[in-house]
Amino acid sequence: MRIKVYALDFETPRWLRRTLAYALPFALVCGVGVVYASVPHTFTAGETLTAADLNANFVALDGRIDGPLVMSESSGPFATQSDTPVPLPNSTVTLDTNGGLVRLELAPDATAGAQGTGGRVWVVGAGGGADPWLVGYVAFERSQDGVTWNEVKTLVFGGAPSAVGSTLLPPGAFTHYDSPPPGTWSYRVQVYRKSNAGDLTVNVDNVRLVARELGATP
Repeated sequence: MRIKVYALDFETPRWLRRTLAYALPFALVCGVGVVYASVPHTFTAGETLTAADLNANFVALDGRIDGPLVMSESSGPFATQSDTPVPLPNSTVTLDTNGGLVRLELAPDATAGAQGTGGRVWVVGAGGGADPWLVGYVAFERSQDGVTWNEVKTLVFGGAPSAVGSTLLPPGAFTHYDSPPPGTWSYRVQVYRKSNAGDLTVNVDNVRLVARELGATP
């Protein structure tokens, strides 16, 4: 039996190496040109720079990295025993979007109350009822007209069935990424408790809703 052994030469041909040496920098320059050409004003050789054109380009680039941040007023101390969604006071914000992701987050009100009450979300109960779970809900909603609201995401927190106690979380535990179409959108927060859970209260103390578009596209 004969065994044939083949040697494969994977060395890049000289002509290909020389082609890549010239083509790659040219491609990079063209790619950079495409990026720069997408700003409001593209400068040409010998053109006089103006503050207005430069500022417009900087504003456009800054908006593509992250859009403006909007923040609601403080909710103040709030509590509910409702098992259907109720609006969190002062939690509505409005922002213009360009098709990028919108980050929604609860943030503490740094100016409120003594240490430990500057921002918290908690549920407390006695573990009674037909379904005795200590569970609360925080819902983000979105609207384009301020009248019809649609659920973006409902976050669940708590647990501990058939127990007397509470579960407390920092506001930053409640966050979500939304992807609305370009336009002007309003966001708000709704809170409520689990039904059939006996003596159960959801508390939201001194938080704000923060919304910001990330990586906005002009």
